[in-house]
Amino acid sequence: MPAYGYEGGAWQQCLNMYCYTGGQWKLVHGAWKFISGTWQQYYSNNNYQLYALGDVQTVYPSGDHGLYMNGQLVVPGARSYNIVLFDNYGNITGNATFDVFGDTGATGAGTATQNMINYMNGLTAGQIYLIFTYDEPQTGAANLTSTFTSFFGGVASIVGSSMPYRCAYYAMGKKGAAPWIEKYCGTEETNFTGVGGVTVTGTPDGVFNVTFQIYTAPGPSGTFVNLATIYQGAALVSNSSETGLGTVAGIATS
Repeated sequence: MPAYGYEGGAWQQCLNMYCYTGGQWKLVHGAWKFISGTWQQYYSNNNYQLYALGDVQTVYPSGDHGLYMNGQLVVPGARSYNIVLFDNYGNITGNATFDVFGDTGATGAGTATQNMINYMNGLTAGQIYLIFTYDEPQTGAANLTSTFTSFFGGVASIVGSSMPYRCAYYAMGKKGAAPWIEKYCGTEETNFTGVGGVTVTGTPDGVFNVTFQIYTAPGPSGTFVNLATIYQGAALVSNSSETGLGTVAGIATS
């Protein structure tokens, strides 16, 4: 639930809130109000930026990969698949990484593939998530397709063997329902000159750069994600698209 201030004859949504403590003004990341006998969070100010990068992309420095909160790297993201969990107010409540690539197709007990399947199956319905990749998500993806589809409430996932090698992928939503957004990108090329002049195979444009906020609106409106900007490769493909209640409105698909 965002906070508002009355200014210029109208109510304006507050973009930032500050409190004076310890002799200086400090940014407030959350605020609470006592409502109906309980303390309820009604304001959060977590701004996120995601870099989901293929290993040989040529758009950003490879070290940029991961999830940033308010300008600070909070989930670096390792090779293959990364899952980040949020509460309804945009606070991170957990994260995990699964190097499915390193399994080289193995799916038995103790493999990253099976651990990821167990982790996704064990999450509670309605859990808000972000799944993103770094380096190489195609290898072993076919072993995850049915799990992703079940995780999405039966909606077919695009995770699978048809993904380009060393592409970028991310998905956001609530477990048990169609994802708010799920995409991969990258045009696979063979033997192109990558960073440092090395000849490689992969997707030079395998990049997602996404900024977003997650918050809960008052009343029955539910949880929303504001996908402020989406860069795919080096191109801006969407700007300021707000989604909620398991639907996507106004988000570019290419």
